Amino acid sequence: MTPGSASVVSGGLPAEELQRLTSWPAEVARSDLAAHFTFSLEDLRWIRSHRGAVERIGLAVQLAALGFLGFVPAELAETPREVTRHVGQQIGVAAATFTRYARDADGRTRRRHVAAVIEHAGWRACAQQEWSALAEWLTERALEHDTPTVLFGQALDQLRAERVVRPGLDRVMRAVSTARVAGRREIRRRLDRELTPERCAELDELLVTDPGLGVAPLVWLNAGATSASSDAAKAEVAKLTYLKARGADRLGLRAIPPERLRQLATVARRSTPRALRQMDPEVVIRFCSPRSPQRTRRSSTRRSACLT
Repeated sequence: MTPGSASVVSGGLPAEELQRLTSWPAEVARSDLAAHFTFSLEDLRWIRSHRGAVERIGLAVQLAALGFLGFVPAELAETPREVTRHVGQQIGVAAATFTRYARDADGRTRRRHVAAVIEHAGWRACAQQEWSALAEWLTERALEHDTPTVLFGQALDQLRAERVVRPGLDRVMRAVSTARVAGRREIRRRLDRELTPERCAELDELLVTDPGLGVAPLVWLNAGATSASSDAAKAEVAKLTYLKARGADRLGLRAIPPERLRQLATVARRSTPRALRQMDPEVVIRFCSPRSPQRTRRSSTRRSACLT
């Protein structure tokens, strides 16, 4: 893969980003070495309780990696030299000794050492209980917004905050996808009372070209004034009157988190009627609310400009 390529993998994350998240960074800053790779007295006693310089530096590097990365990289040979040097100086082992550990430690030894590091650090493996807690937490976040990359980053931050060893990235991305589906389902459930057959029919009409307007009503509602004139102000008032006549001012949207409402309104504002016909009705119903952030802000600004 060439540098700067735009390859994207599942979950919407660039392949380069996934590669960065599965291994060491190319270089660790001096400030990070001081903050994340300096052992406590308890850590040093634990490391020195093990036999042999090779085993001690192997455990020490993996202990530091867990705290810094939130997981222990599979490819220890890629550990930056500044890390092995900084770790080795603290435990009195030459940095070059780590090369022997990375080369000679077999799978069984590595698994045993990783388990020991996790236990000493007070972290937990991502077992069923931790996985269920993350899924529930992600669903709550998905009610607030629906951006997969943001949810993915929040999931990684939450795992670190809970001191849970990060599982494979594919599993995290699947959890994000599941949470997004659950979030959408819950948003729809909360809006069921508003989405009556009559309301859905009215929403559908907003996406069909109106002969009198020459465009779909939603396009007309979204069109901004081109001048600060009394006619422009009247046009904005006409739009609010149009919406109120259809009960938009009585929509019950308090059960939907404000951030999600803003996101839905933005999606509707940027989408064509054809695209909106393929989406859930809550997108249109949010845009049609006179309390839509974009609508309220534009209307008040234009009315003020026209009256001055």
